[in-house]
Amino acid sequence: MINTNSYSLIFMPMHKPFFILIIFIGVITVVWGCGSSKESKKKQSNTNSAKTNTNQLNKIVGTARIEPETKIVKLSSEVSGVVKAVYVKTGEKVKKGQVLIELNNDIEAAQLNDTRAALAYTQSDKSNLQASMEATRIKAENARKRLERLQFALSKNAETAQNVDNAKAEYEGYLKEIERIEAQMQSNGLLSNQNRQKVELSEAQLNRRQIKAPSDGLILSIDLSPGAAVNALAVVAEFAPESAMNAITEVDENFATDVQIGQKAYVRLVGKTDTLSTGEVISAAPYLKKKSLFSDEGSDMEDRRVREVRVRLASNEKLLHGMRVETVILLSK
Repeated sequence: MINTNSYSLIFMPMHKPFFILIIFIGVITVVWGCGSSKESKKKQSNTNSAKTNTNQLNKIVGTARIEPETKIVKLSSEVSGVVKAVYVKTGEKVKKGQVLIELNNDIEAAQLNDTRAALAYTQSDKSNLQASMEATRIKAENARKRLERLQFALSKNAETAQNVDNAKAEYEGYLKEIERIEAQMQSNGLLSNQNRQKVELSEAQLNRRQIKAPSDGLILSIDLSPGAAVNALAVVAEFAPESAMNAITEVDENFATDVQIGQKAYVRLVGKTDTLSTGEVISAAPYLKKKSLFSDEGSDMEDRRVREVRVRLASNEKLLHGMRVETVILLSK
């Protein structure tokens, strides 16, 4: 029978060095493996960083917002009133001077009709006075010639003094008539100017009851219907003047000085590769500012400094106002 206690005492001293050796080899293997893994990751990271730096030398990619080159205009009425008619709708293209919204204007329209009628009357009276003046001048000239003939005949004792006096009175009467007509024409001119000014004032008052397109462009939003009340200077619609589209982006301060006017660029949907439009850099802010475009975290706005860059795009067909895109600026003209 084997003594178990004696066996254990004999076995442990014999195998302890071998057991320690195995543990030591295992530890070395684990440490070496971890070191190799970290070195591999470091090399991979350096490789990716090098690729990124290479790409950054060729182009800059940034999030951008699409806006018209001419800023969006907020339309409002100069006066308060009730909407009489709305002639356009959101998304409609309009021409400069086109009436978009009209407020109730019965009083202003009636005043305009009255002043136009008064102006038409004075203009008609002016025409009558001019015709009368022309006829009176002809009569006066004929009377003058007749008077001269009679005076000559009187000098030859071939005419009576009474006939000469009558001819003279007739001629002088025509001269006074000319003076009277001239005074009337002067008065008519003053009245015509007054009526013309009244017409212009009435037209201005009527125009203030209309909201017109300031230029060719696009109605971005309009939310009114007949019968709605409108307050003076309250915004009733948003209008985008017809102009080239711009992509407004912000370039990180590390690459801000790489951007130059005239560099080629293009835009694409975020996360996509298809080009929506091409263009070129037309302006770059002369200063850095806090990040503002599409910042989701407050820390972005506080810690990052950026340069605002504007890219004019060649085609508007695939672009919408306010669209969020990626702008790719090629770092060579």
